[in-house]
Amino acid sequence: MEKSINRVQFHGAINEFNLQVEEREVELKRDGNTKKIKCKTINKIKFTNPSMTLDVNKYDEEGNVIKTDTIGVNYFPVHEKMLDENGNVTDNPQFKALQTIMGYEKGTRVRVDGNFADNSYAKDGEYKENAPFVTVNAYVSSSSKVSEKDSSDGQISGIIRNIRREINSNEEETGRLKVEFYMFDKNMAAFPIELTVESDIADVFEDTYEAGDNAIFNVEVVSRQVGAVKKRGGGSFARRESNMVSGFNVMEISVFSDEAQPEEENELFISVDDISKALKEREIMKEAKIKESKEKEKKQSNNSKSGGLGNRKPNIDSNDSPF
Repeated sequence: MEKSINRVQFHGAINEFNLQVEEREVELKRDGNTKKIKCKTINKIKFTNPSMTLDVNKYDEEGNVIKTDTIGVNYFPVHEKMLDENGNVTDNPQFKALQTIMGYEKGTRVRVDGNFADNSYAKDGEYKENAPFVTVNAYVSSSSKVSEKDSSDGQISGIIRNIRREINSNEEETGRLKVEFYMFDKNMAAFPIELTVESDIADVFEDTYEAGDNAIFNVEVVSRQVGAVKKRGGGSFARRESNMVSGFNVMEISVFSDEAQPEEENELFISVDDISKALKEREIMKEAKIKESKEKEKKQSNNSKSGGLGNRKPNIDSNDSPF
């Protein structure tokens, strides 16, 4: 039984792909069975970028488009083959489905179902908590059953660990709230995501919720400009304003409404003991990941060489160079 509600659904137009098909040796696992085979796999071209981006229109209360957010989603590496319930190698329908999606042209409208995921990792002897950055893992994508109106809504449940007022680079309050929110994955491991509460409902939110409260929130994934924005030119004439912008966009999980808070008898309720135990286990996991990262980096350092063809210095007079 899932301990947290965790679902998000996007309706929008394909912007670009960061996916490739390559053949490599993979290890297939299912129900205790393991087999190593060579087969085609779909994975990212550039690891740090999303697997696919969608353009999702945002609307005002009258239904007019006011902006378009570019939202990223990720796919786990998808293998051409899988194991069936008997441990036999068979075709993987998810591979064919994703191949079909990859064949779609830019602008094709699709529906993507997925969930929010932990994107933390160990590097350089430290554990990077990546909670402020939105990570969505997709598990179903299709060009059918796509709504005529774009959306990027989700529903989540979990427990609030901290609520704070947002402070900008000028050390001023923005009026918004930032909420440290913990959820549980399918393995009952806790992970944090950061929620944003806009200023128009911030006071009501603070009156309703406090640290330690269970909650069910309806949320929207949005894009927000950070840094410098477009300014009107100071010259003597103009046919139009410049469309150039600076700064960058960040994705946020914005709370827009809530549901009734889970009570103790509810299967979604997270007790103090539940979260305390989960956070202790997370600290153990962090230490293990850091140790694993250090050992991997040490091994790579020991295996690195300045060159593989010998150690004699080249007999070249640099003064003879024609460049």
